[in-house]
Formats: sequence, C-alpha cells, structure tokens
Amino acid sequence: MERLLISRRTLHTFAQEIARSWDEREIRLTFADAGIEHSDEASWGVSRAGDHHLLMELVKLYYGTLDLSSWHDLQRLLHVYEKLMHDISRGSPRRFPLQNCLLEDGLEYSDKSRRIRARGDSPVLVEALSAAREFSLDTVEQQVRRVQSTMHEDPELAIGTAKEMIEGCCKSLLEQKGHEPPPDADVHELMRRVLTVVALAPPALPNQGRVNEMLRKLTSNLVSAVHTLGELRNAYGTGHGRSATAPKLEARHAKFAVYVAAAVTIWLLESHSATSR
Repeated sequence: MERLLISRRTLHTFAQEIARSWDEREIRLTFADAGIEHSDEASWGVSRAGDHHLLMELVKLYYGTLDLSSWHDLQRLLHVYEKLMHDISRGSPRRFPLQNCLLEDGLEYSDKSRRIRARGDSPVLVEALSAAREFSLDTVEQQVRRVQSTMHEDPELAIGTAKEMIEGCCKSLLEQKGHEPPPDADVHELMRRVLTVVALAPPALPNQGRVNEMLRKLTSNLVSAVHTLGELRNAYGTGHGRSATAPKLEARHAKFAVYVAAAVTIWLLESHSATSR
C-alpha cells in the first residue's frame, strides 16, 4: 500500500467542509477545473449545499480517482482546497480546522497568493513528515516540523536539527530491528549500524552485494554533507562566544542540510519497509 502524502483526517475534514459550502454544480465545476473527473458525470439532482451525505459521497468519488501518494495528483487536489479556503472568509471559525489539518500535513495556505504550498516550499519535507507519521516516529516528526519553521528564520537551528533528524531516524530503525543504539554514538556510527540491517538494493538485482556497497557509500556521503554543515555552524554560528552581528550561515545552507537530511530519512525508512516485506 502506497503512503499517502496527505492524512485521511485532512481528506475527511475538507470533504465535510466542501459538502457544507458548495452545491453539486460547484463541486463538479471546481474538481473539473482542477483536472479531476470521475466516470459518473450524470447530475445527482443535489441542488443546494447542505445535502451533506450525497455531497460527501460525490467528493469521495473524486478522491477515488487520485493517487495521493503522487505529488502531481496531490497538487491537483490542493487546487480544489485552495478555492475552498478562498471562499471562506479570513478569520472565520470554519477555517481553523482546515488550517490545522494543513499544518499537520506540512502544508500552509497563503491568503496573499491564494495557494497551498509545502511549508518551506519543499515536497520532500511533506513526504518526510508523512513517512515519519507512517512509522510512528514522533521524534522525527517533531524534527521535520521544526526545520520547516526555522529554515528561513533560524538557519543554524535548522542545520543542527537536520543532523538530529537523521540520528533520530537511525536510532528508531535500530530499535525496531531489535538493536540497542549506543548512547554515545555519533551520526556516522549510527548510520554505519543501520546500513548493516537494511537492504538498499532490490533482492533480485544482479551483483547485489556490489550495488548495496555503492548505495551504502552514497548514503554515508550524504550524511557527511549534513554533518559537515553542522561543523560549519558550530565554527561560525552565534554561539561559542561569537558576536550576534558576526557573519553566519544563511537560509541556503540550511536548505541544503535540511533537504539532504529529509531525503536520507525517506530513503532509510522506505528501505527499512522494503527489507521488512
């Protein structure tokens, strides 16, 4: 079963509000404008918003045509949600549960642009959040949320958290595999241990041992990049007695560390899932 990039809670909450806010005609037009259609295009005769059950069923029909493990399909659905958010007055209590659902999924709506985007403008963070939630990794989920909110405002904190994200992922995977993570192990040692218990190459691939070794090397190199940025942060950050006005790392450095860490996290979790099948 593919991992959804948006939670079932969000799908249900938005479906309820769509059924409350729009009639059948507006639902059909809005989904069609977003490029989403289903086979039953005959009118159901629901002439007004408020025929809740029938309208909910109609929304579910449209949902059923989408692959919500695909960022492309999710973007089409978000176009529908954007219109709904725009239609509801800013500050209306009806907006709050919708906004909260989006934030829980690593998304946010902007009244200025009238768009829903990944927080930090990165689909990889939405997927990392989804993966952490799927594997019930609460600590990793918290770290993903932290980097989403700090990449621009506090790049140094985001860089440190990116390394912690990988460490948290490694520790959780080792525990799930029945191995106790050493309390004093650094990110390189944790990664070395994880790479001995997850299979990175597909089992039927020729020269599997060599492919696994190449993938382990690539993964370790990516982790080294994040670790090195962490060392730069320590050397040139505002800590360690340096002036708050001294030059320091910027958002672009944080993005580099965060996106690499998120990609590594997704990669490890999906490899763990494949190994467990």
